Amino acid sequence: GGGRAPQRRGGGGPGAAAAWGVAPGEGETGFAGGSYVVHGLEDNARALAEFTIGMRQLPNNAEVFTWSGILERRMALWTEAVRDLEKAMELDPHNALPPFDLSVTYEMLRDYAGAQRTIARALIAIPQRANPLLARKAEIALLAADSKTCRSILQSLPADYQQGGFVPYLWARLALWNRDYA
Repeated sequence: GGGRAPQRRGGGGPGAAAAWGVAPGEGETGFAGGSYVVHGLEDNARALAEFTIGMRQLPNNAEVFTWSGILERRMALWTEAVRDLEKAMELDPHNALPPFDLSVTYEMLRDYAGAQRTIARALIAIPQRANPLLARKAEIALLAADSKTCRSILQSLPADYQQGGFVPYLWARLALWNRDYA
């Protein structure tokens, strides 16, 4: 990937190299190394190898499983992505990131029922995050061509809830898909 300026790509290199030299094969080193490689070097395969070390050494760390699942999805390793994001949800049921990413993974597989089940589980476990989860649920309904459910969910959200412009965007998409141009 070339999204970062060359001078920034190697910025964490000496620190990461030192960590790998002090504690190679350790879970924390794998997690830190994976974070550096994915964000600094943008090398998904190498980052996944580092996170795999982290998963073996830190089997109760939801963040390692979340990042592994995200990378596996980027690499079209669908079964592994679902497995690791499910594990992250199991380890940290009150974190909204794993269910969000798992629902995106199911969406990419066109498994809209799986995506909706994931959000439904998250709504039970994290009721304080209901609005963004409901917005995600509305988007999934729209992608599944269920405009009636999408509209119902969007209407259930507080009128002033915008989620950074995402909710108005969903309303606009719903209107276009329903050919409601007024």
